[in-house]
Amino acid sequence: GNVTEADALVERATQERPDDPQVYLVLASYRSRNGDRAGGLEAAEKAVSLDPARTESQLRKAEILVEMGFRKEKENGIEDATAIVADVLAKHPSNPDALFVDAKIKVTREQLAEAISSVRAALEARPDWAEARYVLGAALAAHKEYAASRSELGRALELDPSMAEASQVLAQVHHRLGEYEYAVDMARRFQRMRPNDLKMSLLVAQSLVNLGKLAEAQAELDLVPAENRNAEVQYALGRISVGRGEIEIARAYFVEAAAGMPNQPEVLENLIDLDSREVLAAQQAKSSVRLETARQRRAESIDLVQQAVAAKPNDAKLQQLDGVVAVVEDRMGDAEKAFLKAIELDPTDRSSYDRLARFYNATGKMPQAIEVYVRGVEALPEDPQFHHTLGMLYELRDEAGRAVPHYEEAIRLSPGLAEAKNNLAYIYVDQGQNLDRALDLAQDAKTLLPNNPSVSDTLGWVLYKRGVPAAAISYLKEAEAATTAGDGSQGVVRHHLAMAYEANGDTEEAIAALDRALSAVDEHNAATPGQGGKPGTEPAWVGEARRQREKLVAQRGSS
Repeated sequence: GNVTEADALVERATQERPDDPQVYLVLASYRSRNGDRAGGLEAAEKAVSLDPARTESQLRKAEILVEMGFRKEKENGIEDATAIVADVLAKHPSNPDALFVDAKIKVTREQLAEAISSVRAALEARPDWAEARYVLGAALAAHKEYAASRSELGRALELDPSMAEASQVLAQVHHRLGEYEYAVDMARRFQRMRPNDLKMSLLVAQSLVNLGKLAEAQAELDLVPAENRNAEVQYALGRISVGRGEIEIARAYFVEAAAGMPNQPEVLENLIDLDSREVLAAQQAKSSVRLETARQRRAESIDLVQQAVAAKPNDAKLQQLDGVVAVVEDRMGDAEKAFLKAIELDPTDRSSYDRLARFYNATGKMPQAIEVYVRGVEALPEDPQFHHTLGMLYELRDEAGRAVPHYEEAIRLSPGLAEAKNNLAYIYVDQGQNLDRALDLAQDAKTLLPNNPSVSDTLGWVLYKRGVPAAAISYLKEAEAATTAGDGSQGVVRHHLAMAYEANGDTEEAIAALDRALSAVDEHNAATPGQGGKPGTEPAWVGEARRQREKLVAQRGSS
């Protein structure tokens, strides 16, 4: 509402009831929440002076001291707050307010596990405490438990929709989880409460770039005043230019960003990636002059990476980038060492595991890739993407029994993981088990990915297995129409359609679908050698399709 009017009301209350500590506690909360922490501390100290034995007043003062100490606004603020909280907890070990302030103290000291434990203990006594939910969510985010953080921050905003800080952190969490639409929505919510926040503008722009919405990203950055266009803004503008195919402009932005942020891994990686792509393009164009320039530029970018690694040898992200450079230079042993060192430096960084696993996969070491993700799940058991990826790898190795629990856990941790739901539904239906669960999963996946042909195929296949071929046909036809020509899955989709047609009593359509299915296999096998590959073992369904066709043709001839 009206801030001026609210100010007047709160101040008037202190004049009308100058000896009431509760009035000063309200004033302390009001001032600190609106950014006047010094005024808030003054009001809290007044409340303490009026009733020195009152625990609530002592803890309000401690909380403001923590905030001021963290922001370097008061010397020894955190230490003074710690002494107050310790005294209260010594007398009242289960006091939720004391546990809450204790959690905030531990967050400032990066004692995240202990902070999480303290605030959870406080929430046991007061489960609908919005600010405590926010602190728990923020601590979980700092601890890289993003799925759990998202849940707590969402609950905090349900309890108090006006909590700007919860919106801010939740936007960052969505971005970390790759949920860019949600990140933009939550950042916009924060911007309505706190306009002109540069970090949120950058988060919105970067999320929009990831969504391919380049014009909207550009519009967001156009609102940033010229005097605020720092290195981070230059980096974001570079990513927009990459999306537009403006390579020279993009590189100029990245070079400027690297000068302003010399050890920033994402900027340096974009430079390396851009220069490596230009080397490849020059080689394909057979232009010696262009190739020489591209190689020189890449060498300059690699030198920047090496300088950064030397300056910050214990930075896990830079170790990852050192591994990327080693791959570019065909130093595979060094690449593996760098990726392993990145995990050692920060076992909670998912991207280190992803890079090492992709490295092993690219070098034909699938068992080692799986072991990397097993190690990742042990380090980050609440990471849905790890479980999802491990499920996919086990499925690729025809180990469906080992894939299922990881898909289930991924879905539990992140109910919006449509691909995990689709894959799990397919496994269940292929095994002829849990068909009710398979149908629920397939329908959820269809809602989340309505235009995905694989999802349409899975839903149609589930309906066929449940004895509803007429309904299955429409989804399977949709899957066939949306599957790209030459896609290796085209044949099996058509085989599923043929089986649904047969079950529905339509022999002619079944035979036609089988002809298309077998033709797709022949086309795929013919194209594979030309693409540098070798035809693999014929899938089991191909033999089934041939036998099915022979049977149907014979039935047609005898009728």
